[in-house]
Amino acid sequence: MRVVTKIFALVGFCLALLAVVSGVTIWQINKISVEIGGIVERDIPLTGQLTEITIHQLEQAINFERAFRAGEVMREHTGSKKIYEKAVRIFEGLTE
Repeated sequence: MRVVTKIFALVGFCLALLAVVSGVTIWQINKISVEIGGIVERDIPLTGQLTEITIHQLEQAINFERAFRAGEVMREHTGSKKIYEKAVRIFEGLTE
């Protein structure tokens, strides 16, 4: 074989190998984009719901402390009963 033929064969082999690697890369990137789409559709709404649950838990903790404090001073201050009842109502409303 002549040197020119060997060089052309080597260049052809390298181009074929490049095409195979490019094809596999494009296939993997498409596969990843499908997975990311699934994550966006499934996990982001779930994160929003978990955030809402966390906010409700924090609000419940605040209203529990308000009700507890109002219950402590209810004998001494007559207005504390309204604060207590309001805090309990809000707490129970957030339970849902």
